Amino acid sequence: MKKWDVGTTDLEGDTAMAWAPNKGHDTIVKALVEQDGVTPNTTDPAGRTPLSGAAGNGCEGAVKNLWEKDDLTPLTPDTDGRTPLSWAARNGYGGIVGILSERRNFTSNLSDKAS
Repeated sequence: MKKWDVGTTDLEGDTAMAWAPNKGHDTIVKALVEQDGVTPNTTDPAGRTPLSGAAGNGCEGAVKNLWEKDDLTPLTPDTDGRTPLSWAARNGYGGIVGILSERRNFTSNLSDKAS
């Protein structure tokens, strides 16, 4: 990992930190969050954070690994105004909703602008 630039993007503009949680690659997510200089708050071209992607795709292991990162910003909305919590709830991932609700200083009374 130290030999590669983990901030490099693919043809669609996604970094490894954006791609791995969306696909549920828990081991890769864990390795990435342990790297210095890797932020869990990067956004993809749609404004979705790695946490939003993992939550919206039901990737509970990736959500748990991202949750370990102290500088995680869990309420960042995407370009449609959806937060990780709203993605998880909308797609029926109750376990992820529970994980997201357990975080200290977390509030779930935010609204998004998506229908």
